[in-house]
Amino acid sequence: MIALTGRPPYIPFYPSLSCNQSCSICFNRHLTLTDDVTISDFGRMVSIIKNLGIPGMDILGGEPTLHPDLPELMDLVSRSGVKVSIRGNGTHQLSIHN
Repeated sequence: MIALTGRPPYIPFYPSLSCNQSCSICFNRHLTLTDDVTISDFGRMVSIIKNLGIPGMDILGGEPTLHPDLPELMDLVSRSGVKVSIRGNGTHQLSIHN
């Protein structure tokens, strides 16, 4: 049984709306592109999520692996203790090391 705490189990987050595809099923493909999140803004957001007791973050896009600072963003969230998953289209190779 899962106890309800009044908090979501995760926050979906879009660090970049850039994409290297134009999939017909994508619900974001017609959105206006905005600036990618900065490392400092992302760090503040992770701190807020952690302080609210939200245990996870789901990184989406666009194609999140196209964000130029993705390894640094993942390092920030990893060090915070917030669990993170990344969902991409699988066409862009990226290595993230601990």
